[in-house]
Amino acid sequence: MPITPYLKGKVFPPEETRAMGIAFEQACRSLGLVDKSDPLTEIIAAKIIELAHRGEHDPERLCARALSAYQPPVGRSHGEERSKESDRK
Repeated sequence: MPITPYLKGKVFPPEETRAMGIAFEQACRSLGLVDKSDPLTEIIAAKIIELAHRGEHDPERLCARALSAYQPPVGRSHGEERSKESDRK
């Protein structure tokens, strides 16, 4: 899932945009996010963009710091929450 739709007019050099994209894809995979309209997807994208704007350009650190900003309920990952919700439907 590309990060570019979440940039909302902000312009970064190509290498920084690439690093953000890598971090965003890793974070989304880690959380089991596949839906662009999921509010958590937007939160993760916004956090990565904010961190890059502040000067962080390493994809691994961008991903780790964005994930640390999201704390799922104890004992559950975001993907587990989604699968339990779909089981109930």
